[in-house]
Amino acid sequence: LMFYPMANMDIQGLPFAALSLDEGVDTPQGTVNAGEAIVESMTTAADDEDGTESPITWKQVGSQEELDAALENGEFYGAIIVPESFSADQAAAKQAEAQAALAQAQALAAAQAAAAASQGGLPDASVAAGAGAGAQGAGAASPVADVQAPAIKVVIDNAKSPLVASQMKANIASMFQ
Repeated sequence: LMFYPMANMDIQGLPFAALSLDEGVDTPQGTVNAGEAIVESMTTAADDEDGTESPITWKQVGSQEELDAALENGEFYGAIIVPESFSADQAAAKQAEAQAALAQAQALAAAQAAAAASQGGLPDASVAAGAGAGAQGAGAASPVADVQAPAIKVVIDNAKSPLVASQMKANIASMFQ
């Protein structure tokens, strides 16, 4: 009887901090700051649609020093930290993805042109074959493998409540999907 409530507790309203260190990135459409947008949406999100209380109550903090002091004082069970280069990394990953798709499309078009030329559709098959080799060579040097997907740091305070910390570690991935 003593351990049943702890084993079957329902997590509700745990205070967590949200910190965006993201510096943003300039794009042709203007400055984009994905970190600020993420933190803003987390801190302004209401309870679930069915009326149940959210397991986490988010509070935005202004600096790493403020977050460190709050965690040391036990004000939060954990924190989400968006790194400085989050928007830039996200933009670089999207750009590399687009370049890879373009290179793949060019290689496919060149291969189709070469196939048509080999069947007598084009008078000069060497031009089409050369274009296909160039497009495939450009695809091989794609920067997609060098670009890392942006990541957000999650900190959970094990000292405040080990039971809550273990439950949050188990559930944090599904909460952010």
